[in-house]
Amino acid sequence: MISICLMPVRLVKQFIGLLNKNQILPGTMTRIRLELAGDINPLTGLSGNIALEQELRRRIAEKVPFCVVYVSLPHKMCRQKYGLSGGNRIILFAARLLANILKKYGGEKDFLAHIKGDNFIAIIEKERIDSFCERTVKSYDSLIMSLTEQEKRKTNRNLAYEQEDPPFLSMYVIDCGMGERINLKVISKKVEQLKNYSRSTQGSVWIHEPAN
Repeated sequence: MISICLMPVRLVKQFIGLLNKNQILPGTMTRIRLELAGDINPLTGLSGNIALEQELRRRIAEKVPFCVVYVSLPHKMCRQKYGLSGGNRIILFAARLLANILKKYGGEKDFLAHIKGDNFIAIIEKERIDSFCERTVKSYDSLIMSLTEQEKRKTNRNLAYEQEDPPFLSMYVIDCGMGERINLKVISKKVEQLKNYSRSTQGSVWIHEPAN
């Protein structure tokens, strides 16, 4: 099976349109319930906080170890550089990249949510976590330069004089053990602690916090 990280940069446009919303949404009945509850993100079509909390409770009840991956984009920087539409296209690109990697290499129980503007959370079985993070970072970094250059052209920015970094991904991995309490509030607190390790890193990064 060919890794997505080998995709040529020139295929960015095709990749952005690769998945339609039906491919990254839950089942039909679940989707209807989440839409009625206002839990489907209108940009990415991914479920949000309600479905995430439900999935966390279900995983905890199973008492089987799993990993939570908090994925963050510098959304403020995206919008300042590329405008509202350009920033949204970068967020949509990241969402579809994550969904495509999970679809192609993940398991049946893997889960992806869009929790707010520039943040996503994936729930993944522990044995696949390293592979998921490595593929995501490598794929994202190999494609984002081409995408941001397209956005600069749309905003008529002078590419010859701009050497600024693109909006890199930050991924924070939290091990969840046998039935301990875990929810969005706990995840956010752990992520804030992990952010200190990624500030001096160049490029996209993933930081893994092992279980105690």
